[in-house]
Amino acid sequence: MIDLLLVYTCPNCGDILDDQIIRSFNADYEKDEVFIIKTCDKYNHKVREKYWTNEIGEEYQYLEKVDHQRWLRAMGYYD
Repeated sequence: MIDLLLVYTCPNCGDILDDQIIRSFNADYEKDEVFIIKTCDKYNHKVREKYWTNEIGEEYQYLEKVDHQRWLRAMGYYD
């Protein structure tokens, strides 16, 4: 699955791609858990994954095809 990025929904921007979000971490030391918080890089609002459901009720996350250079940047190839 090359050149595909996950799609998220932002309350302000609408649909955005995986390379347009910021991941931050929040730790609950009492329960020994770490939470990943995903926010829009433009408005800093929490985003949620966008899903679709097939005929038998299985849910899948949306993927969108992007050009190869954008995919390489999103995967950290140039870092």
